[in-house]
Amino acid sequence: MSVEFVFNTYLELAANANKFGHYKLASRWFKAVLDELQRAESDAPLRAAVLSKMACIYTENQQYRQAESTYRRALALWHALPSGQAQVKCGTLLNLAELCILQGKYGQSEQYFRRALSAQKSGTRPDNQQLRQILARLAYVLVKRNKLSAAHSILQELEALERQP
Repeated sequence: MSVEFVFNTYLELAANANKFGHYKLASRWFKAVLDELQRAESDAPLRAAVLSKMACIYTENQQYRQAESTYRRALALWHALPSGQAQVKCGTLLNLAELCILQGKYGQSEQYFRRALSAQKSGTRPDNQQLRQILARLAYVLVKRNKLSAAHSILQELEALERQP
């Protein structure tokens, strides 16, 4: 049985406890996962992935403050890794950007979308589907911030990307 399988099982238990309002139990499972990761001296990518998943669960349950701090911890780990992890780091940035939208923090959301865009473009194999998603959501945030000229430029970039095979 792989280490990732065990941690995913623990995370699933935590997610279910959290979903049904058993926040203290969920918190204990999350803490157990993180403690075990540190005890096992697990690699940073696995710890960052666990933190990202925890943050997603917090977001789903509208525990935004916990989600934001957990995403930030995951990002700190991702940033310490080689650029080969750009794809996964990009996913965490996107989730954090979406969380900021939910909270009406459009300025922060814009920053995270721009960082995700940069990470996606700097990756060894940019994912055009994810690029489209980032550009569309960035344009949305720019419109919300009344930065219409910047939103127009982003939409033009998105349109050019759509024309590519």
